[in-house]
Amino acid sequence: MPDDPVRALHEAEERYRLAARATDDATWDYDLLDQTVRWNEALTRRFGHAPKDLFTRVEWWSDHIYPGDIQRVTDSIEAVIAGTGESWTEEYRFRRADGSYADVLDRGFVIRDEQGRGTRMVGAMLDLSDRRRTEAALRASEERLRLAQEAGRLGTFEWNAGHEGADVSDTHCDILGLPRGKRITNAEFRSVIHPDDLPRVAAHGAEVRAGTASEDIEFRVIRPSDGATRWVWLSARTFRNGEGKVIRQIGVSEDITERKLAADRLRDSEEMLRLAQEAAGIGSFEWNLKTGESRGSPTAYRIFGLPPTDKINLPSLTHIIHPDDQDEVRDHILRAGRGETHSSIEHRVIRTTDGVERWLRVTGRTLPDAAGDLMRRVGIVEDITDEKLAEARLRESEENYRFTVELSPQLAWTANGDGSCVELKRPITEYPGVPMSATFDDWADDVIHPDDATYRRRAWVHSMKTGSHYDCEFRARHRDGSFRWVRSRGWPRRDETGAVVKWYGVIEDVHPQRAAEQQLQRLQDELTQVARVSAMGTLASALAHELNQPLTAVANYMAGSKRLLVNHGAAATDVVLEALDNAAKSAVQAGEIVRRLRDLVSRGEVNAQRVEIATLVHEACELTFGDGRGRSIDQSFDFAPEAAVVLADRIQLQQVLVNLLRNAAEAMEDSELRSIRLSAKPSGDDMALIRVEDSGTGVAPQVKRHLFSPFVTTKESGMGVGLSICRSIVEAHGGQLWVEDAPGGGAAFCFTLKRAD
Repeated sequence: MPDDPVRALHEAEERYRLAARATDDATWDYDLLDQTVRWNEALTRRFGHAPKDLFTRVEWWSDHIYPGDIQRVTDSIEAVIAGTGESWTEEYRFRRADGSYADVLDRGFVIRDEQGRGTRMVGAMLDLSDRRRTEAALRASEERLRLAQEAGRLGTFEWNAGHEGADVSDTHCDILGLPRGKRITNAEFRSVIHPDDLPRVAAHGAEVRAGTASEDIEFRVIRPSDGATRWVWLSARTFRNGEGKVIRQIGVSEDITERKLAADRLRDSEEMLRLAQEAAGIGSFEWNLKTGESRGSPTAYRIFGLPPTDKINLPSLTHIIHPDDQDEVRDHILRAGRGETHSSIEHRVIRTTDGVERWLRVTGRTLPDAAGDLMRRVGIVEDITDEKLAEARLRESEENYRFTVELSPQLAWTANGDGSCVELKRPITEYPGVPMSATFDDWADDVIHPDDATYRRRAWVHSMKTGSHYDCEFRARHRDGSFRWVRSRGWPRRDETGAVVKWYGVIEDVHPQRAAEQQLQRLQDELTQVARVSAMGTLASALAHELNQPLTAVANYMAGSKRLLVNHGAAATDVVLEALDNAAKSAVQAGEIVRRLRDLVSRGEVNAQRVEIATLVHEACELTFGDGRGRSIDQSFDFAPEAAVVLADRIQLQQVLVNLLRNAAEAMEDSELRSIRLSAKPSGDDMALIRVEDSGTGVAPQVKRHLFSPFVTTKESGMGVGLSICRSIVEAHGGQLWVEDAPGGGAAFCFTLKRAD
């Protein structure tokens, strides 16, 4: 039949069309003569393009090829069409309707006429995007697995029946200490196993093959690479054929040496903890909250006073807990059973083993299981009876101390190591405006006498710097407005390095003692004055007695000479001259009496020794102002190193300094500014100049000329012999004593002594 070929062609084209619709590939039919392409519906489904009637020009196809691929693709398809080949395959990137590019695999077949010219080409364009994503995901998964194995130091191996040895990873080789990059034979594997573990590993392998043992095992290897002995864990999965014969094994390996060592250390630590608990008298226990089961250490049973057969739980503890503590303990145990995570309680028990009452401290913690449910209660128990007794004794001691402090007339205080935060331990009820929280400095600024404030602060700072004992007396304002003498003393407490960490001290009212001392000092001063007046009276009486005869003779000779001259004139010249000679002799005798008296006062040889000026001056200040008279006087010192040591009689020089310091203090009694400056500096080649300057009223010019003469004084009660004696002493040392005006007012008494160098 003539139309059968046509029908067959139509049927073939229909089958092709149906197949094109059924496939997910974008099929195409390229007419090489009119350069048109017909597509199936997959062009729309896969790439989003929907040309009219799915019919395009070939240029439309080439325009959607990625610019970097178009030359290669067009060249290759044109080469196939122009040649004699029948098939064409190419991978390139094809632009979707949304502008993105898809990786595609394009395959086509050329249909040629009788002359071999290409007239038609049909093919299919496969979207590789899903495959590429799958391949990328697979590669990523394999990389993650590799990284996980490397991070976890897991080795892998695979053995197949009929092959010699196993395929292994590099990590597996490192674990066994064998070279990388090669299969490991059974003989090589057995050669690295520790000799003591080899029989056990061989027996385990036989049991695995027989299907009677777990496929996990731990054993030791001796690595050939470094000779080290390491623990290895091996886990495998075995595959069998239908007959039950092992045909394949895959598995992982891990170096568990550190885990084994940690387990050993844990056991050692648990043993040491047990020994430490026993040595410290601490018991441990564990209570399962679900089952009620409990267990405890022997020390715990001994502390509770329970027999080892009893459980450590509420029923067993109820009959040994002190009746006064049972409600509190029962509530504590019930709260622990309900899941209280951490708690501690102290209570008494009456032990059944010996009937003794003891104090216990029980500390527990509730631990969860793997699911997070509170499962176990673990804890420790301590016998704290001795601690409780010590606390009771401490409370009693503190109570006794509190009563002692409150009943004592002394006021206790404490301070930090650096002197800060001085606290008074109870209110000072005798002094105004001092609350319990007041610091010592706050109190000091309010109530300490202004003349004593600088002295008190200087003493406190000195103790802070040196860490020496603090002892200071000063006047504090009483609540009635008067000032009373108090004494503050402090002692440092040091740590193991010797650093001061705390100060403890007391303040006591010493006004009665100080008043009595001042009264005694006044009486002594008055007695001294009386003695001095009496001595002067005796001295004056002796002097008058000694001087009476020569002075009477002088007077008689002079009176007689006057009468002779009046009555006889020049005729009595010889007699008058003789009388004047006798008067002169009597006057010389009187002068000799005075000289001998002066020698008597200043008699004694100078015992010159090396004396440090600074030390002697400070001693003289202490002697002069040691009774508190100099508290309100600002004292300053300036000693040049070149004049630090002089040659002098220590006692006599001290007498000079004390006399000059007392005169300076008395000269400033009515001055607002009271200061004394003592200095020493070189003078000349071998002398030292010592100056005692005060801020008093100074010395009047008419007094200066006779100030060092005997019996010359500017004081109402003075005798006028102190400075005369001082000059005698200084001159006896080869020096000089004089007075001059001090800069800024006041007087400066100066004297020189020989330097020791």
